[in-house]
Amino acid sequence: MTTCIFTANSSIHHDTGPGHPECPERIPSITNGLKKIQTPKLIWKNVGSFDEKYIKLTHSEKYFEKINQSFPKEGLAFLDGDTIVSKGSKKAVYDAVASIINAIDAVMNKEFDNAFCVIRPPGHHAEKEQAMGFCLFNNVAVGATYLLEKYKLNSSQEFICILPGSRKSEILHMMPIFIQAAERIFTSNPNTFFLIPAASDELKALIQNTLDQTSINYQLTSSTAKDYLSISKIAIVTSGTASLEAAVLGSLPIICYKTNPFNYAVLSRMIKTPFIGLPNLLLQKPLFPELVQHELTPEAIVHHYQNLSLDPLQYQSQLEQMNATMHGEGFEEAARLLLSL
Repeated sequence: MTTCIFTANSSIHHDTGPGHPECPERIPSITNGLKKIQTPKLIWKNVGSFDEKYIKLTHSEKYFEKINQSFPKEGLAFLDGDTIVSKGSKKAVYDAVASIINAIDAVMNKEFDNAFCVIRPPGHHAEKEQAMGFCLFNNVAVGATYLLEKYKLNSSQEFICILPGSRKSEILHMMPIFIQAAERIFTSNPNTFFLIPAASDELKALIQNTLDQTSINYQLTSSTAKDYLSISKIAIVTSGTASLEAAVLGSLPIICYKTNPFNYAVLSRMIKTPFIGLPNLLLQKPLFPELVQHELTPEAIVHHYQNLSLDPLQYQSQLEQMNATMHGEGFEEAARLLLSL
């Protein structure tokens, strides 16, 4: 997994005055710490240019002009009680926005798996017409506007997470079926976008080979599943701890498993529990669909996807019950159940 770190020298020239918590010293403190990590997978880049129209699409034209006129020729200027700008702030503010847009391009164009912006001022507190909390332009909102506009995404896009497993054999058995199901879902709903985290770079390459001929919209990275699951309404999951992680993060899992006939014959004699999915085992009822061996078909996945999509809120109380079990008195009983498998 490669990470691009975007930085801007202008950040240290954004002077907020003595004793201010959002100070220039934050930048070298972070960069010096990151540079101690000796790995070729961290790539450093200076920020580039961007089209200012995305600021105007996020904030109003009036606010855009107000900020541009707020930078003093000398000394400091207060935009509110704790949001302060100086002569050197203007370039820093624009470079901060540029870093977000550069990071989006780097990830969306698959130059890097992810990106990290070491910049200031921050931007997440700024509102549409108001600077606040050390922030002038809302870098996060501008980035979201850019992502939707430039890459033709839309706010109604539905994310589905695909977790094909952490073993080569699992991927070889599961991924072709998952792709066929994804293609059918995408055909019926072009707003779907598939998020696929791989457990390692080696498995990422293996998964990519299965995706080369597909027409679905997808993002494949060698990263943890947490971020993908947290924004996905539904997850197509190979049975294992990933099914529990999906449920905990609110992504409704379709739990799948398939192996060669000999392994299945042996395992089916050994495993005596009524369920294979950890969420169902914890709840002791078949809340989430399980598709095992011959039951695992693209048609079956699509069928359960449609059922789960009809009313995802009906599962909310069950998810809360499961989380209570994991963190309350029922956890010991759940642990005993899982250890007995």
